[in-house]
Amino acid sequence: MAKKTDNRKLELESYLHSSLVYFFQEEIDSSLVLSNKALELTNTYPELENEKALVYDHIGHAYFFIGNYNKALNNFLLALAIEERLNHLERVSVMENKVGNCYSYLHEWEKAMQAFQHTISICESLNNKTFLADVYVNMGTIKDDMGEDALAKEYYLKALEIYEGKNNQSGMSSCYTNLGDFYCGEGEHLIALEYFTKSLMIDRELKDDYGICIDVFNIAEVHLALGDTTQAFWEYKRSLQMATESGYTQMIAYNSHALGIMALDQGKSTEAISYGLKSLAVGKIMDNPETILSSCKLLTDAYKSLGQYKKAFDCLSEYQLLYDSIFNAEKSQQIIEISTKYETAEKEKQNAILEARNTTQQKKQNILISFYLSQFCLWLLFFSYGFKERKHLIS
Repeated sequence: MAKKTDNRKLELESYLHSSLVYFFQEEIDSSLVLSNKALELTNTYPELENEKALVYDHIGHAYFFIGNYNKALNNFLLALAIEERLNHLERVSVMENKVGNCYSYLHEWEKAMQAFQHTISICESLNNKTFLADVYVNMGTIKDDMGEDALAKEYYLKALEIYEGKNNQSGMSSCYTNLGDFYCGEGEHLIALEYFTKSLMIDRELKDDYGICIDVFNIAEVHLALGDTTQAFWEYKRSLQMATESGYTQMIAYNSHALGIMALDQGKSTEAISYGLKSLAVGKIMDNPETILSSCKLLTDAYKSLGQYKKAFDCLSEYQLLYDSIFNAEKSQQIIEISTKYETAEKEKQNAILEARNTTQQKKQNILISFYLSQFCLWLLFFSYGFKERKHLIS
C-alpha cells in the first residue's frame, strides 16, 4: 500500500513539474491540461487529498497569468481552505495574498484589503519581512486604485525600505514602478520617468522580460502625457512586440488599445480598428470586462468616423449589454449587502428590545418575590409573637 501511495505521489509531482515547465515556456493551455490531470489524480485517491492545495494553486496561477481573475480566484480560494484546515500558516499567508490580488483586479477593494490585512498579521507573527514588503506593495496598489494616493505612497515607501535593506532587486523594481505611477497621478511626469527608468534598468539586469515590457509601456505613457507622441508611439510598439512574442495577454491589450487611441486621434481610423479588434479579442480570451468595454468604445468611435454605422452600432450594443450586466450585478450585490446589514441591524434591535423586556420582567419578578418574602417574614414574626403570648397566658 505504501509503495502504491509513493508511486501516486511521484505521478502527481510529475504532472505538476511538467505543468510548471509549460507555464514558464508560457504555453498556458498545455500547463492547464497537466494541472487538471493532477487534480483528477487527487480526486481519485483520497490519500492525495492534502496535495490538492498545491494543484489548485498551480491552476489559479495559470489563470491569473492570462488575466482570467475570476477563475484564478476560485482556485486560490479552494487552495486557501485546504491550507487553513491543515493550519499551514505560511502557506495560508501566501494564498491570502493571491486572493487579495484577484479581488484587487476585480475591483472588490474591501475583500482585497481584508485578505491583505490577514496576510500582514501572519507575516508579523512569523517575522517574514520580505513577504510583508510584497503585501505592502499590494496594499499600496489598492489604495492607489481607490484614490487614496498619499496612503498608497506610504505603503510603497515602507516596502522599498525593506527591499533595500535586503538588497531585493526585484522588489525594488516593483516599488519604483508603483512610485512612478504615483507621480504620474500627481502630474509630476519627469519624476515618474526617473522611477520607471530605474525599474527598467533593474529588470534588464535581472533579465525580467515581463517587467521590461511593463516598464517600456509606462515610459510610453509618460511621453504621451508630456506631449511627445512620436516617442510614445515607438515605446508602445516596442512593448507590444515584446508582449506578442512572449504571450503577455494583458500587455497586448494595453498596448493595442493605447496605439488604437493614438491612431484614432491622428485620423487613422482603419489602423485604430485593427488595434481595437486585437485588444477586444484578447479581452474576451481573458474574460476581462474592463478590456472588453474599452475596446468596444474604441471600435465604436473608429467605425463611426468611417461612416460604418452598422458596425459602430453593433460595438455600441455589445458595450451597453456588458456595461448593464456589470452595473446590474454590482447593484444586486449592493442590494444583498444592504439587505443583510438591515436584517442584521433589525435582529440586533429586536434582541436588544427582547433583552430589555426580559430585564424589566426579571426586575418585576424580583420585586414581587421580595414583597412576598417580606410579607412572609412579617407573618412569621406575628405568628411567633402570638404563639408566645398564648403560651404566656396558658402558663
